[in-house]
Amino acid sequence: MGSEAKCAVHCGDVTAEGKAYLESAELTFRGGDLRLRIPLQGLKSASAADGVLLVSWGEQSARFHLGKDAEKWLAKIRNPKTVVDKIGIKAGMVVSVLGIADEGFLGQLRERVTPVPPQNDLDVVLYGFWTLGALDELASLKTYLKPNGALWTVYPKGPKGLPESAVRAAGLGAGLVDTKVVGFSETLTAVKWVIPVSQR
Repeated sequence: MGSEAKCAVHCGDVTAEGKAYLESAELTFRGGDLRLRIPLQGLKSASAADGVLLVSWGEQSARFHLGKDAEKWLAKIRNPKTVVDKIGIKAGMVVSVLGIADEGFLGQLRERVTPVPPQNDLDVVLYGFWTLGALDELASLKTYLKPNGALWTVYPKGPKGLPESAVRAAGLGAGLVDTKVVGFSETLTAVKWVIPVSQR
């Protein structure tokens, strides 16, 4: 998950109080009559001083009055975590990837580990799927994990994606518990599943 804060924002002639959210790909704000959705890749500049985060994009700019969090948010904007970082892949881990063809992600992953075919005692299994029928595989994939390993399900999100409730029900039905959600891409979400501590 990203960061969120209650703050005042000045954008053009509008000032509003509301909530700001910093995710891996965008900075958003909702409050009063002001709605902002600022893609981080489209930023012209970002700076912080005296508790204010100033961002510019296109022909616009906005000031986020974040107090002590302004510098932290600026650091996150300038040094965003990769998906590999967010998923927690570390050098030396034994990782298997199934159903994920994103070359950008796979390139980042190979810089840290060498993926292996499904086998016993895996630290991490990454499983990408696009149909609800593919959820039947979760129980068998669980058997490849070390007791403290993690199974990440990667699937389409949003109105045209797969229902979160169905994915969660399938994971719980396979004897797993979900512990974390991260944005995998603009169209995909990733959910971390682990074996309950009582069953390890």
